[in-house]
Amino acid sequence: MTAARLPSATRGEAEGAAEVSRPADLESHLARVILLIVGLRYGFHFGATYGDVLAIATIPLWIGAFRRYSLGLVFAGLALTAAVAGLVLSEISKGDHYLNLANRRDVTMQLVGVVLALGVVLWARRLLRPGEIGLWFGLGMLADAVLSPGTWGTNPWKFAFCMPVAVIVLGAVALQRRLAVTLSAVAALALLSIALDSRAYSATLALVGVLVFWRWMRTARNGGGWLRNVALIAALAISVYYLATSLLVNGYLGRDAQVRSVEQIHSSGSLILGGRPELAATLALMRDRPEGYGVGVVPNPHDVLVAKSGLAGINYSPNNGYVDRYMFGGHIELHSVFGDMWANWGVIGLLLLALTAFLLVLTLADALSSGHGDVLVLYLCCWSLWNLAFSPFIVSVPVLVLAVGLSLRPRPASVSAGRIRGT
Repeated sequence: MTAARLPSATRGEAEGAAEVSRPADLESHLARVILLIVGLRYGFHFGATYGDVLAIATIPLWIGAFRRYSLGLVFAGLALTAAVAGLVLSEISKGDHYLNLANRRDVTMQLVGVVLALGVVLWARRLLRPGEIGLWFGLGMLADAVLSPGTWGTNPWKFAFCMPVAVIVLGAVALQRRLAVTLSAVAALALLSIALDSRAYSATLALVGVLVFWRWMRTARNGGGWLRNVALIAALAISVYYLATSLLVNGYLGRDAQVRSVEQIHSSGSLILGGRPELAATLALMRDRPEGYGVGVVPNPHDVLVAKSGLAGINYSPNNGYVDRYMFGGHIELHSVFGDMWANWGVIGLLLLALTAFLLVLTLADALSSGHGDVLVLYLCCWSLWNLAFSPFIVSVPVLVLAVGLSLRPRPASVSAGRIRGT
């Protein structure tokens, strides 16, 4: 019996029937090297990484790539506008706040680095398949994890290695597109994450496994409309959340996870709020200062009091080192892309967030309705949506760059003129 195969990896592969095989030329080899170094994100100077420096040096190669993708220029323009808005906001905030100039420089460079890395990924899509882009970018992420033992904390898998390993494995699997291999890889990563106490990773991988299987089933029946599939994704995500909560509370995923989950639910009434109380602080600060703060702004005593009041409102004890040092120790860190974008870049940051969320949801819905999008893209989109609400901007950047870079749709003229599969 012939092994079940997944549908075509990308929209470009489905629409570009006349595209030729991937050329083994110098430019494709150069793309692999640049992706590896951009994925590494090892610090250089002034908030820039070596990947940023290399991306700047190779601007002539990729600068035109934004024009070949719908919303590519819009995303880049909005991100750069947000960077400027953050600087303007911080100048306005100087009246009642101190500025951390080093932090302002570094955070601004991180957002500019998103545009630089995105340009590289979009350029690489003309030369390499999405799975191969993920593979080389993931190898850079893995090297960064190995070279940064300070980020390992008490759980190296959870805090350093899970994401690069997942990107590498799923990128390699995406090159084959065999259903059994894909589901086995997703299941293995999910089980490993459960064993190593990584609840969010395992739940996200479970959702990805369901989406992969559903996408394969669509070959036997109509995949449905866009809105219907958005509703289906939401329903599946909620179902996975409640199933995971039940398994955690009943101890099926380990005693330590059970104790921690029960405590979080008891304190705040929700596993999400208990695990991510920073959301309560974010909402309290947004009500107090809706315009945001700007990059590099040091919170004043009033800001800290407002945030702590929000935390106390969900029965979280806010008088601890985490709140005083990590969240508000000379900077504002709200532990979510949503919160960080608002605090640093104000309304423009929220517009960029909305565009990002739209692209990710559109890609997931398209995967269910038409079968486009390989397992790597599905995983990147699912995890990036989680990061928008629950992970700091700085640690979310590598996955976000890949997710957006592989989600942007090529313009029709670019698809027909593409040189290889996967543009």
